Amino acid sequence: MIFGNLLLLSLAVASISITITKSNAMAWFRKSISKLGSLVEELVHCPYCLSHWLAAIGVVTWFKGSVCELIVLIMATVTLASLASLGIVYFFLALEALEEGSEE
Repeated sequence: MIFGNLLLLSLAVASISITITKSNAMAWFRKSISKLGSLVEELVHCPYCLSHWLAAIGVVTWFKGSVCELIVLIMATVTLASLASLGIVYFFLALEALEEGSEE
């Protein structure tokens, strides 16, 4: 049961971090948040960095356990989210390549 929840949380973290850091729809958010300082600016432009914070918030909110268990779950969530992020990016790159190939 815990692995299924961890997988779902990882997919959510990956999706949210990519949406916030890379999508055109969130450009206004990145621009307004960047005014808070360089650390926050880096956070909203780096999906890997943001996924650490989102994973920590999600794990602490969703799971109960010792501090060591929470740290392990946070790192597992970040790792799974990173893999999911790569999968999402490569999926859209493949779609883009297919569209370019069909236009020729």
